[in-house]
Amino acid sequence: MALFGRKTPKSFDGLALASCRRLRPEISWKLDRDRDLMTGAEIDIELTSLRAQFDDIDPDERAAWVEGHLSDLVYRMEPAGDPGPDDPSIRALIRPRILVEQSRLRALIDGTSLLDGPIFSQLSHDLVGVVGIDEPTSIQLVSGTSMREWETSFETLWETGVNSLLQLPTTEWSSVNQNVFVSGTQDDYTNSRLLCPDHLAPLNLTEPAVVLLPHRNALIVAALSDADAITLACDLALQELDAPSPISTRPFVFEDGIFTPLLVAAEHPAYVKVAMLRLIDDDRNHKATAALLAEQQPDFIIGGFFVDQSRLVSSTNWGPGITLVPCVDEIVFIDHPTQPAKGMVAPWDQAFEHLGSAMTPTDHYPMRFRVEELPDPDIIRSISRPLPALPPF
Repeated sequence: MALFGRKTPKSFDGLALASCRRLRPEISWKLDRDRDLMTGAEIDIELTSLRAQFDDIDPDERAAWVEGHLSDLVYRMEPAGDPGPDDPSIRALIRPRILVEQSRLRALIDGTSLLDGPIFSQLSHDLVGVVGIDEPTSIQLVSGTSMREWETSFETLWETGVNSLLQLPTTEWSSVNQNVFVSGTQDDYTNSRLLCPDHLAPLNLTEPAVVLLPHRNALIVAALSDADAITLACDLALQELDAPSPISTRPFVFEDGIFTPLLVAAEHPAYVKVAMLRLIDDDRNHKATAALLAEQQPDFIIGGFFVDQSRLVSSTNWGPGITLVPCVDEIVFIDHPTQPAKGMVAPWDQAFEHLGSAMTPTDHYPMRFRVEELPDPDIIRSISRPLPALPPF
């Protein structure tokens, strides 16, 4: 089955795929093009082959043998170029898979098996990969925060993840209209995102598509050339906000094996819905990490994430002390904690242009910038405007 019957020109009126609204580099994650990149399924086949050969390799040569294959696999999994500091696809699509595969291959060197318990690989400050090397699909990525909330253990989550993936059914698609398709992926939280390209394969896409994965059981695809189809796809995603196991409400464009965030101009019919979905996704991601950051670093000001629904913009607060500032549309500078009415607000692009040297990127996901103190008041006034009504910091 081929999705969408006509070929779309590379340029589409109203889309700005070559630029990013908030001063971050555009990143293209190529899954099966440059450098003979391998899909997740191909990686699993290769790993299974390596495990089958492992016992026949001289024990003294195993480390070099595995590391040689590891380097080649990682090279073929890594996207070209360096990841952007806050690109939403970095952990959602590619990077966790690479790190987990690294852990599985290195486990072969040490002779680790499932009998010794699962292997843990720290992917970020709060994201842990639980790896079983005896099954190609035994990957489970969970956060420490979720584990504490669920009052469970990594071992239990790992077993659940393995069973879920081993029972993964073939993706079946239903048509909403000629340019919108929906599928129930029935996959676990993280691997829904990792396997998204594999789920799209049966559609045999003939032109660029908009892809949304609002939760574990819903994968929505629409033709990029059809503005009404994009609007309908966004409407479907907005109807799924209360579903369990949320993943990401942010729409992506999938073209020639590449995922890029969908950005539309203000005059596009789907502009309001795309902006709402982006802000909802950002809000969920930042709220999920704010409490943990506050617990780990109580002496820091954890910049909030606030959404002005009337203007469809996000804002945060930059305080007088050490502050962890998220990437937003606007920054509100608080002159003094007891005088918030004296706040000034500046667009992110302008603030980053003049104050970027004072903003140190961190390894948090979503990205936050560490700032030591308020900038020079003259600089603030030169790039800001007074804000009479502040968000509830």
